[in-house]
Amino acid sequence: MAWKTGAATDISINGLVENIPFVKKTTHTVNNYVHFHNAFGLKGTRPGPSQIYLLLDNTWAGARDWPDEGDNHGKLGSNIAFCDGHVSWVQQKDFLLTHELSQDDNRSGIKYNYSF
Repeated sequence: MAWKTGAATDISINGLVENIPFVKKTTHTVNNYVHFHNAFGLKGTRPGPSQIYLLLDNTWAGARDWPDEGDNHGKLGSNIAFCDGHVSWVQQKDFLLTHELSQDDNRSGIKYNYSF
C-alpha cells in the first residue's frame, strides 16, 4: 500500500536488500497507517485492518484495479479479503472508495488502463 506517498520498505530479495516504494503490510503498519492523500477527503484517516485489504479477485484485465468485463466477476465487483480476516463482496460502484481507503493511491477515478 501507499506506493505514491514517498514511503518505502527495505525487503530482502534473493539475499539482497531492495528499497521498495511501498509500505509493507505488517500488524504494526496496518494498525497505525494514516492516510496520506486526500482523494475522497481521506487525508488523516486511519483505515485499520478492517479496511485495508490483503488480496482481491483478479481486476487486471482491461482497466487495472477496477472491476470490468474481463475480470473474474466481470464488472459486477470483486471479493476482497481484508487484514482483519473478513472477506466482503464489493460492488463496482463502491470499489474506488474501498481501494483508495485501503491502498492510498490518490485515486478518485479510473486512472490506470494498461493493456497486457
